[in-house]
Amino acid sequence: MIDGIYNRGVLDLAGNVGRLGRLADADASATAQSKLCGSIITVDLKVTDGRVSDYAQDVHACALGTA
Repeated sequence: MIDGIYNRGVLDLAGNVGRLGRLADADASATAQSKLCGSIITVDLKVTDGRVSDYAQDVHACALGTA
């Protein structure tokens, strides 16, 4: 079962997540925690003229949650 969940595709996605980190000058931030596994994800946004102009994410999750 575990081998089916943590397959090469999931591991590749988890290892190549972009935009990791936090934005020092974010206009908005939100954090969510999974009740099932405890993964925590924080998303920061920078907004310019009503549109998202920058984005970062801080992910503390297993490979499946990260992917």
